[in-house]
Amino acid sequence: MMHRLLHRKLGRRGAFALEFALVAPIFLAMLFVVFEVSYDEFMQEVLDSALQSAARQVQIGNAQGASPITFVQNYFCPYGDGLLNCNNLFVRIQSISFNAGSCSNLNTSDATGDFYDATVPGIPASNGALQLGDFYNGSGTIGNGSDDNLSPCATASSSAGYCNAGPQQFILMTGIYVAPSFVDGLLFNHFTYGGNFVRPIYSSAAFETEPFANASPASPC
Repeated sequence: MMHRLLHRKLGRRGAFALEFALVAPIFLAMLFVVFEVSYDEFMQEVLDSALQSAARQVQIGNAQGASPITFVQNYFCPYGDGLLNCNNLFVRIQSISFNAGSCSNLNTSDATGDFYDATVPGIPASNGALQLGDFYNGSGTIGNGSDDNLSPCATASSSAGYCNAGPQQFILMTGIYVAPSFVDGLLFNHFTYGGNFVRPIYSSAAFETEPFANASPASPC
């Protein structure tokens, strides 16, 4: 009798262990997915807030003469309240041009477009790889990759990716935070960068600068 009870108890333990081994990977994967989505949403709010604050500094002329490294370190990254790694924070500032409701296009001869075309260029990527060839980070280093996916309304003087705005110019400022991926490509909007899976968090702001006194900025738009 005792032998049967012991055998039955051991059998149940074995079944529980087998069930756990089957369910645990799925359960853990779901936990990582929930964590990553929550992290991304939180960092999106942080990046949006930081970019809006930095864009205001450009709009009123406070950032004139700032180099890319100075801009990220002094005017952009500090608004992240210590939650953004400056070396993973990339910025691109370009002037955009509108002519009677249309915009010039650097990449094609098509000059038609609207405000939506100028402000929603999307995450710069090619074949699943993040392209930051015209973005600058907190160490002043230009990002890896090509410099494609500029705004279709960007002016020729914006082709380098960073320019200091003058008074009363239309400006498009784009920020990308290269966040780590905890699930390595299991979710959408994951790309490779520097040999690793990353989750780029994207934010942009379009505005017209105020009629401040032009102080002959470096790298003017």
